[in-house]
Formats: sequence, structure tokens, C-alpha cells
Amino acid sequence: MNIPGPKEEITLIKKNGDKVEKIQAAIQRGKIYIGGSSLIIERGDKFLRILPNGMEETHLIEDYDFYSEMGGHYEITVRKEGAPAPAKTNNIYNITGPNTRFNIASQDNSTNVINVNTPELFREIRKAFSETISGRELDIISGKIEELEKAQGTKTFLGKYQEFIAIAANHMTLIAPFLPALTQMLKL
Repeated sequence: MNIPGPKEEITLIKKNGDKVEKIQAAIQRGKIYIGGSSLIIERGDKFLRILPNGMEETHLIEDYDFYSEMGGHYEITVRKEGAPAPAKTNNIYNITGPNTRFNIASQDNSTNVINVNTPELFREIRKAFSETISGRELDIISGKIEELEKAQGTKTFLGKYQEFIAIAANHMTLIAPFLPALTQMLKL
């Protein structure tokens, strides 16, 4: 097997202390490649490498894969002995609020079903507008909110919804939080 990179001799030190010497290997950062299939490698075994300056370097076997094509070879994941093990990552996700989603490498095909407390919904819509706008514009929008609330559950709701959206379009940031609940009412 043609393993990548320049080859050098290393020694396998088994967990029980047995040694297998003069193994031809290609050594890269975090990986060691060894051709052939006769070697028995296990997690926790070590490789001893003598550096050109005479210093010894020991690599702890963390994981390995054997590939059988072309005579077979091992791809071994190692960590220098004495080097700190990589820190384990803990991701903490705090998910709150209605209709929150948590997707990792997946597509969200869910549908929101909103349990609408309609008096509270329309009270909150009125409050959002009254805290932001005033005068004639507030009177017109308040009238459309009133019509929309009275039309819920009837065939005229869609028309009243469209009128409300058209009148309130300049204030989309105010009505955006309420749109899921209002559009759910279109289906009722």
C-alpha cells in the first residue's frame, strides 16, 4: 500500500507492554498511516517515534480505521502523549417563546397551530398601535382592528383582514408579531 508522505520507523507499544518494532509509517499531525494488515492495533496502544535529534515522542492511539483496498492500510488518529486532550464542546441552546424551532442540518417542515385567545390578541394589537401612533391615523387603524375582530369566524374575515393589512402596511414592524395568529384565523 502506498501510504501518504515520507516514511519512518516507529515502534508500537501495546497496553500490556509488548513491542512491535521497525514499523514503516507516515506521520502527520494527529494521524499515522501504516500499510499492511498483519498489525493488531487497539485504542490505548502507543507509538514510539525517535526524532532525528534523538528525542523520543510518544503518540497515544485514540481511534483507527482499516482500509482493505490495495493490500490494506491503517489510518490512525493519535494524540501526542502529554498533550491535553481536546476539550469537549457542550452547546447549550435556550429555546423560548411560542413556535420556536431547533433544527440542525435539517429542513423545517412543521406547521404552526396557534391557540388564539382572541380578546387578548386584539387587545395586544390595539396596545402596539396606541403606543406608537396617534391622531387620525390611529383612529383609522383602530376602526379596522374593530372590524377585523367582529368579522372573525365569518366569511367576511378575509376581506377585513386584507383591509387591515393595507391600512397598517406602513407599520409592518408593529403588526409582524401578530401575523401568525391572524393568518391562522383565516383557516378557521
